[in-house]
Amino acid sequence: MPQPRFYIKDDTASESVVMIDFAYNNRRLRASSGLVTSPDKFSKVWSATKKCLNSKLVHWPEYQHLERVKTLVEDAYKKARAEGTIPTPDALKEHLRVKLNQVAYSPAEKEASFVDRFNQFIAHKRTTQKPASVVVYQQVLNDLVDFANKRKKPLSFDGIDMEFYDAYIHYLLVTV
Repeated sequence: MPQPRFYIKDDTASESVVMIDFAYNNRRLRASSGLVTSPDKFSKVWSATKKCLNSKLVHWPEYQHLERVKTLVEDAYKKARAEGTIPTPDALKEHLRVKLNQVAYSPAEKEASFVDRFNQFIAHKRTTQKPASVVVYQQVLNDLVDFANKRKKPLSFDGIDMEFYDAYIHYLLVTV
């Protein structure tokens, strides 16, 4: 599966739209990612996170947004391929517009736990990454579950903060 490429539309402006460029089966998607940022910040952070995904920069909200755009495009391609069709650039743009502007969540999405979401993430990564990478994600999930059980507190998105982070790092350094 080809990888999307992100770039700044106008690198001479103080702020510009980050564009996505994705080619597949002789068709090219060029669309706005919905993100506006400064070219300097984009270049510095995006190049650093591409080199080292363990970087703290992967927590940059803009990076997370671009990863979501990338995942949406990849999922749309996979769905179309499973149906035996090839998505048009216009169909992909519409899919991105709908998904990125989607505010309402289904009851199932609202109730999904942290562990459920992490398992969904791992399932998605199984289709896009090498097995060794997936093993690492699974080990992180196992460590998080063990840590939560020892603390006797369930894992939740709301419960993940700096205090959680510090305690988890301490747990990893001392226990694991």
